[in-house]
Amino acid sequence: MTAPSRDALPPVEALSPIDGRYRAATAPLRGLLSEAGLIRERIRIEAHWLLHLAATVPQLAGSELPASVRDRAKQLADDPDEGAAEAVKVIEARINHDVKAVEYYVRQQLSEAGASEASLELVHFGCTSEDIKQPQLRPDVEGRARHVVRSASDAHR
Repeated sequence: MTAPSRDALPPVEALSPIDGRYRAATAPLRGLLSEAGLIRERIRIEAHWLLHLAATVPQLAGSELPASVRDRAKQLADDPDEGAAEAVKVIEARINHDVKAVEYYVRQQLSEAGASEASLELVHFGCTSEDIKQPQLRPDVEGRARHVVRSASDAHR
């Protein structure tokens, strides 16, 4: 027996009313609060952390980022690629660690942009998994969620 697609799932079979009977109303939040949204936020945090280290602690080996690497890190910090979450999930399936999979993904992206081994060592440098998980619920995400809710509210007026 194959499971029905997520969109075809009857509301009574959903894990909660949020993804069941309120699915249409909560759809705009999916990009922020779904697992994919949380993965993209973790990618942003890892990239911001690398850029912060490179800018504020220039004495660290690898902190001098070539323009191509800095640009790629900024892209990841601003808006991770559409397929980023799926790529992270492939890595996670192999290593069985969600935050480490994000770290590996960011390293891979920066390596492809020409990062040195020393620069790659700065990804996740001095961080724990909790350091990456906790900020994903910071005011940025809350602000974007408020914007989505406000937009939905305005549409219903």
